[in-house]
Amino acid sequence: MTGAQRDGKACRDLWSQHSRNLGAILLVPEFSTGQYPAAAYQQGNIINSQGLLTAQSTWSFAVVEALFDYAKALYSNQVATYSIYGHSGGGQFVQRMVLLMPEARYQRAIIANAGFYTFPDPNSPYPYGLGGLPQSILPKADCWHRDVVVLLGEADTNENDRELRHNPLADAQGLNRYERGLNFFHAVETKAQQWQTALNWRLVTVPAVGHSIGPMAAAAGRILQENRPAQ
Repeated sequence: MTGAQRDGKACRDLWSQHSRNLGAILLVPEFSTGQYPAAAYQQGNIINSQGLLTAQSTWSFAVVEALFDYAKALYSNQVATYSIYGHSGGGQFVQRMVLLMPEARYQRAIIANAGFYTFPDPNSPYPYGLGGLPQSILPKADCWHRDVVVLLGEADTNENDRELRHNPLADAQGLNRYERGLNFFHAVETKAQQWQTALNWRLVTVPAVGHSIGPMAAAAGRILQENRPAQ
């Protein structure tokens, strides 16, 4: 999933060798900013301007599922699952998709260097938490059983990045992307413990790497080559 720049071709070129190494079909959807402004793309388009839940068929997350079916038909492929990766704004997309669309057919999801997160907190308003969302779409325990990786560059600590959102709700998560990612993962651990359910999510950090798409993609490529059965 592309970041806020919606640079599909650049992401495709970056990932082409990794996809060959994986022996995988590479799909890089490029959501237009006209049809999907930042919030509609990264936050799923699940809430309209009146704060009401939209039809799931209009969610940006649903496009991924439809694209998966299209690609399977195009290539006469019967694979049952896909892996999904997103960096920065794309990481926000993947993070919210795994929380709010549990039926998505991903086998492994990697959330890399997201700018801010939707915490599993009903007291913080969406998109910072789950507050205001209908009960019907809130995460269930099986969300924590999926194969999800929170991938963070340990040097992604620039608080003054012009693309990093700062407001009281975002800054409560941390003052930079690395802090926010660590705090999000710890919140997920706490929630799984509260629900007394197994957590199959992992935190992986990449030393000496900041908000850099190339080294993060390389780290994700290595993770995608792992064979790790669900627990």
